[in-house]
Amino acid sequence: MIMTPLSFNKAISFNSGMSVAFFDAYFSFSGRKYRVIAPCTVNGINGHHVEEIQVKQSIPLNILKVASFITGVVPLIMFVGKLIGRHKHAFFINQPVTPSKPQVKPQKKAAHKVVVLAANPQKIQERTAAIEHFKNNALCIFNNKAGAEKTFDLTLDEQQKIILEKINWDNPRALEGGKVVRGGCNRVFFLDCMPHVVFKPMDDFQKAQEYIDVVERAREVVNKKNLYTIRIPATDVIEVNERCVIIQEKMDLFAGSYAGQKGMHAYCWNDPELREYTKIVYSHLLTFISTTNFGDVKYDNIPFTREGQIALIDLDETSLVGGLLRGAAGKNNGFFNSIPLDMMDYYCEEAKSQLDGKSYQALNAEIPKIKNRLNRKIVKREAYLKYLSSHEIEEATQKINPDLPVIFADACRQQIAKAMVELLNDELEKTDNYALSEGRTIELRANIGDPLTAQVQNVWKSHHGKALLYNKLCNPDDPTPLFETVISEVATALINAGFIHRYKIIPHYHYAKIAC
Repeated sequence: MIMTPLSFNKAISFNSGMSVAFFDAYFSFSGRKYRVIAPCTVNGINGHHVEEIQVKQSIPLNILKVASFITGVVPLIMFVGKLIGRHKHAFFINQPVTPSKPQVKPQKKAAHKVVVLAANPQKIQERTAAIEHFKNNALCIFNNKAGAEKTFDLTLDEQQKIILEKINWDNPRALEGGKVVRGGCNRVFFLDCMPHVVFKPMDDFQKAQEYIDVVERAREVVNKKNLYTIRIPATDVIEVNERCVIIQEKMDLFAGSYAGQKGMHAYCWNDPELREYTKIVYSHLLTFISTTNFGDVKYDNIPFTREGQIALIDLDETSLVGGLLRGAAGKNNGFFNSIPLDMMDYYCEEAKSQLDGKSYQALNAEIPKIKNRLNRKIVKREAYLKYLSSHEIEEATQKINPDLPVIFADACRQQIAKAMVELLNDELEKTDNYALSEGRTIELRANIGDPLTAQVQNVWKSHHGKALLYNKLCNPDDPTPLFETVISEVATALINAGFIHRYKIIPHYHYAKIAC
C-alpha cells in the first residue's frame, strides 16, 4: 500500500471535525465520504490520513443543493471555500500498489518460510456469528433508544445455601468446583454449580450495605437519565455463617479479559455500522462518570455484553478525575484514554457542559498529553497493520508456525525460542480479541512457577547445569546471564525472523508482553 493524495472531488466527512467538510459536503451527492483517522507526513508534506466510510444521505438536502446552483453565487462561494480548505489541509489515502505493464516474464516465486499458519475456518465462522449477534442487539438498542427490560431473581434454594455454607471465604485456594479472581477491592467467587451469579465476601455488614447503596445509586442514575446503553447487574446481600456476602447477577460478557474488551471497544469504533451507536455508549458513560464519580474506568470494568450494552460490574472506586483520566490504578486508563483521537474534542465539549470549572480545568490540562500519547499509538498501530498484512493474518487465533528455522547457533536458545512460540500458540488459541488493529497481544507471566519461567529455566539447566539469574546483587562477577537478558535475546531473534512483531518486558510486574 502507498499513500496518495485524496482527489479534489472526494468529500471529507463531518465527523472528522474539519471546516473543509462543510464545503466538500455541498458538492457531494453520494454516501461515500472520507474520515480523518490520523495525522501523517508524505513526501515531506504534513497532512491527514483518511479512510473511506459510508454515511446516510439526505434526499431533501440534495434537492436544496441542486436548487441553489441556479443562483450561481452560492456554488461560487462554496467552491472558493473548498479551494481554500484543500489548500490549507492535505489529505492522503492508502492505495494498493499495482505493477506497471507490460510485465517482465513471470518468474517462479521463491519459496519462503510460512511464519503464521492459516486461519481456522470454523473459528472465523464462530466469531463472525458472535459479532453479528452482538451487532444486531446493539443496533436494536440504538434504534429503539431503550435497553431490554430484564429482571433477575437472586433467590437461592436450600441446596445452594448449603453449598455456600461449606465455603471458606477467607481461603480462596481451598475452593473446589469454581474459581476466585480479584475484582477491584474484592475477591469474586465463581461457582460451577451456580453459573449465573457471582459472590463477593465483605468484611462486615456496613461495607456490604455501602456496596449495595453504590449499586442502587448507579441504577437510579441510569434510569433517571435514560442511559439505556448501560446495564447495572442485579445485586443483593446475603448472610452465610454470619458472614456478609454480596450476590450479583453474572453478566454474559462478550469477552472476559481486559485485552478482549479493549479489542471489542476498538471494533465498535472502527465498524461504520456501529460508529454512531458507540458514540452514544461513550456519551452515556461520560454522563454516568460525571454524575456518580465512577473512578475505576478501564476496559474490563466497562465491558460489552453479548446483548449489546455496557455492564458496570465494579463500582466501588470513586474518583471523578480518575474516572476521566487514569482509572483507579493510576495508569493510562480512564474515559479519555479509551476514545479515538478524532473524538477527543467532541467529548471535551460534552464534558465542559457536565463538569464544574475546577474539574474541567484539570481535564483540559491533561488533554494535550493524552493526544500526544494517542498519536504515538497510531504510529505503532500503522506499523502493526503492515505486519498483519504481510503475514496474511486475518483472525486473532491464527497460530505461529512451530516449525522454527535455525535462528540460533546455540541449541539452548533455539530450544527456548521454540518453547516461547508454543506458549504463545497456547495463548492465541484462547484469545478473545476481536480487533486485529489492537494487536494479538499476549502477556506471558514470568513469576516463579509460571510456564514461561519454568520452561526457560528447565531448558537452561539441561544445557548449562544451573539456572539463569534474576539479578547479580550477591555476585556481580557471576558469568551466568540474567533471565531477562535471555528472554530479550530470544524475542529479538523471533522479531528478526518475522515470527513476532514486537515485545516488551516489564520486570516490576514479572511478565513479557508480545505482539505477534
